[in-house]
Amino acid sequence: MQEQQRRKRRRGRILTEQGWQKLNDAFRESETGEKLTNEEIAEKSKLSVDTISKIMNREDGADKQSIEQLFRCLGLQATKYDYCYLDEEQDYPNLSQVATLHINNEKDDTLIDTNKNSTDTDFYLERSSFEHRCYEAILQPGCVIRIKAPWHMGKTSLINKIIYHAKKQGYLTVLLKFSPEDTETSLDQFLRWFCACISKHLNESELKIPLSSNLNDYWDNTYGSKYNCTHFFEENLLQKIPENSILLLSLDNIDSLDKNRKIANEFFDLLRNWCEEAQRQNTWKKLRLVLAYSRKIYIDDIYRSPFNVGEHIELLELTLEEIKQLGNLYQLTLNIEHVQQIMQIVGGHPYLVKLAIKEISRNRHTRIEKFLTTAFTYTGIYREHLEAYLFLLDKHPYLKDAMRNVVNSTVSVRLELTQALELESIGLVKLEGNDAKPRCELYRQYFQKYL
Repeated sequence: MQEQQRRKRRRGRILTEQGWQKLNDAFRESETGEKLTNEEIAEKSKLSVDTISKIMNREDGADKQSIEQLFRCLGLQATKYDYCYLDEEQDYPNLSQVATLHINNEKDDTLIDTNKNSTDTDFYLERSSFEHRCYEAILQPGCVIRIKAPWHMGKTSLINKIIYHAKKQGYLTVLLKFSPEDTETSLDQFLRWFCACISKHLNESELKIPLSSNLNDYWDNTYGSKYNCTHFFEENLLQKIPENSILLLSLDNIDSLDKNRKIANEFFDLLRNWCEEAQRQNTWKKLRLVLAYSRKIYIDDIYRSPFNVGEHIELLELTLEEIKQLGNLYQLTLNIEHVQQIMQIVGGHPYLVKLAIKEISRNRHTRIEKFLTTAFTYTGIYREHLEAYLFLLDKHPYLKDAMRNVVNSTVSVRLELTQALELESIGLVKLEGNDAKPRCELYRQYFQKYL
């Protein structure tokens, strides 16, 4: 009886992130290259404008037939992963939710040893091709540094290094790490929270800057949330820090805001405006931005995006020489054969390489042979890391199916766009054009066995 009642309540369906992305991409493919309007789609699909708006806004449930009709009119085939019952939305999370599930709460301290007897910089592998570009960039008024890389590739480590360098130059620094839950509110409340966090951090800094904690002094509903946020940031933060000081604001995991597209689009537009203000006003020249994210962020209007300006950093895998250098930091001498043996298992994946080197350095009497024989096993050093990924895939069937196809193929596999981008952003696959392959042999062998 309870099951029957539950089914009766589940009338409306809502697009998953995968389904929304497929339709949104199709809307762009008009003959002129411009995005089709809802009115044009309505005429083409024989659906009402209201129905199309309901489907694309993903706020109210729509009927299955209308959703499938919309897909068909655009030449698409709707799958079971493109829509779900309204009360099942959490079973098919969008990419921002997936990309912010931190596996076993592992920090992205890819190249930093967190041993209490050492400092962060003792075990940091300098990658001058990245760091020096960032150090040069933060000297420029209104700069934006955009760091893009999948999980465990060293984004947070690089941010920490930039902050460490900036502090040595006398910069004020603030680091915020976003999560999808931060957008479970209105735009106004989100921007209030954002301002309050930065103000609190600066109030607690060594400079003890006297900043107002009363947002209402700067918030006037007449002007709107974005204006109020800018007003607060300019008059209560930038104008009150010392004349020759610079504020480095680092925003990690910023793609998680995409869970709420309205908040994300408006916030990204705000950041872009601040960058442009820095080209005109001396007050805003005090600001430097660092944005870190795991996947490409799509914004319809390129002039409202902070992701196409500034210095773009895309973190790559470690080279053979860099792995040898990392071994030296742990007082471990690795010859070329040893490095190649490690890379045959985990490639140049920074996090996995670091775990291997730390394990080998702590158990020198067993040498590298033990690592090579146990890496793929249930007792190996990657057990928790792999189990956490397996748990994640079990919760998200559309990713599990895609990953199974990838690891069981001897060649790269063509996936649906959303599946490919999601698996890439969480670090499980590499993309070669539109095709995917396992990021490393460790993932191939493990998931062949357990998926």
